[in-house]
Amino acid sequence: MNSLESVERYIKQHLNKTFSLQELADVACLSPIHFSRTFKKELGYSPIHYAELFKIRESLELIKVEDYKVQDIACLLGYKNYETFSRRFKSLVKIAPSDIKYLINRLNKEVDDDAPLIISGSKNLQDLQYLVNDALERKTFDFKDLDKLQVCILNATNERSRKVEERIHHSFETSLTQQLCELYYK
Repeated sequence: MNSLESVERYIKQHLNKTFSLQELADVACLSPIHFSRTFKKELGYSPIHYAELFKIRESLELIKVEDYKVQDIACLLGYKNYETFSRRFKSLVKIAPSDIKYLINRLNKEVDDDAPLIISGSKNLQDLQYLVNDALERKTFDFKDLDKLQVCILNATNERSRKVEERIHHSFETSLTQQLCELYYK
């Protein structure tokens, strides 16, 4: 296993921590400067930004779990408080975590329980393909269920309403499902 893989594994195992560059460089057995350059060259992100992205990615999985409140997720992932977590989440995902939680609960009433669901803020096929690949890697659904895939696109409005459904609209895009299936079945 190379040093970057050991850092990735370390981040995954310690999601409740706030990481420093020195700490991650020590795990890789490299100087902080060399580690930072190598990490960014290999993965495209600084080590600290990568750790943050990984935490946000994990929070998206936890948000789907009904038993977890957003405040609990912030605590589990080592954020000082809900507000810090919410700001970081919103800066990366563009939607507040509490809004995502609300929308997922609402969408669960509209979707077919036997079909996998991908939720995205983009209709870009590359972005959607990344989400599908990630779901397949995490074993969220099986490849054989790809033809049943439901793609839901979220569109934020400029409205400043307190109601989530007025600020964020959603639509199920069957044409995107067909395009994704064509990509995978080639």
